[in-house]
Order: sequence, then C-alpha cells, then structure tokens
Amino acid sequence: MKAESHIVLTQGNVYRRFFFNDLIFVKVTGYVLTCWLEGGEKYSLCRSLKCFKKSLPSEFIQINRSEIIHFEKILKFNKKSRVITLADQSKHKVSVRQIPVVLEAFRTKSYFA
Repeated sequence: MKAESHIVLTQGNVYRRFFFNDLIFVKVTGYVLTCWLEGGEKYSLCRSLKCFKKSLPSEFIQINRSEIIHFEKILKFNKKSRVITLADQSKHKVSVRQIPVVLEAFRTKSYFA
C-alpha cells in the first residue's frame, strides 16, 4: 500500500489539501496551529500539535514543545547554539531534550560525503 503524500485539513466549511513535501514546519501558539508552506503561505487552524503529529510521516520531527519541522527542509543545524535553519531561512531553537532526536534523524535519514 502506498504511503499518503498529503493531508486534508478542515477550517470551518473549508477543506484544504496539503502535500507533505510543501510543508516546511508547523508551530502551535496557544490553541492555534499554523502550517508554513513553500512560497511563504501560512494556514492556521485550531488543533493540538500532538493530534497533528500523528498524521505526519516520519520525515517530520518535533524539535521543541511547539514546533515540528520537515527534516528534508533543514539547511543546517548548529549543535552548540541548538538552532536549525530551514529552506525558507527561518531559524528554530531545538530543546535540549530533542537534540538526540535531531542527531538521530541526521544519522538515519542523511547521506554523508
């Protein structure tokens, strides 16, 4: 069976399909979850990060309490400052507890030259 390549989210009467490859990162602030997409587009809805995380494939990793990023969109990770820079040039702080998760993702999902 083929893995899903998208997710459908609802906001009131509006149904929106997102392709996982277009999703850069997800951030929750209070009760509002916001998805940042390629091209600078944002989409907000009321949903918990925990609930949303269950519908994402393994290319997405949680880097702190409020953010999930698309691993393939990482440009660089500074282990000392704990900052990840993504393809859209946004910077995201990794919690101390999630550093091992990020490093493991680099070991298992990356090809080193």
